[in-house]
Amino acid sequence: MRYPVDAGSFSDIDEATRIENAATEGVVLASKHLLERLDPDAARALDLDLDTGASTPLAELESSSDKAAGDAGWIPVAAI
Repeated sequence: MRYPVDAGSFSDIDEATRIENAATEGVVLASKHLLERLDPDAARALDLDLDTGASTPLAELESSSDKAAGDAGWIPVAAI
């Protein structure tokens, strides 16, 4: 399932696209930056534990393409 992205610049859209492409087989990925911006009540409503969530650079995911690793591999992401 794809969700619309409201981003302020092409860079944001490009990063979101790389993250989306690395989310395979039903995995939902979110950038650490996005998770840090969530209101605590919203995080609880989504059953997310932001205090213990571990993140991984996008380039280190097996599902990350060479393009994603080159363009946005430094972005820390977490499966949610």
